[in-house]
Amino acid sequence: MGDTLGLHLTVNPDTDELIVTLCEGAAPGGDDWVEVEELADCIGREIGWSWSAINSQGYWDLFALAFDGIVPNVAFLGMASTIDVLRMAPLSEPRSPVRPE
Repeated sequence: MGDTLGLHLTVNPDTDELIVTLCEGAAPGGDDWVEVEELADCIGREIGWSWSAINSQGYWDLFALAFDGIVPNVAFLGMASTIDVLRMAPLSEPRSPVRPE
């Protein structure tokens, strides 16, 4: 894959599960493309870590991303056949790793 990659997120309307695809060339387009103005500050940033979650019914409906590090910043939730975007922030400062002396 090239240097410019993008994430394409869709939702399965029957199960509300998220479908996350890494795609080459992050150019927007197509009938299903939705620009999320609130996430404009994330474009071009390096993805540090990612997480996926399965709900109590066994469906994969949450995907979270950390930009420029390990603390998650954004989550995508599949609910009612749509994708809700959530901003995430720690309630306290992240702990430093414990290092033996």
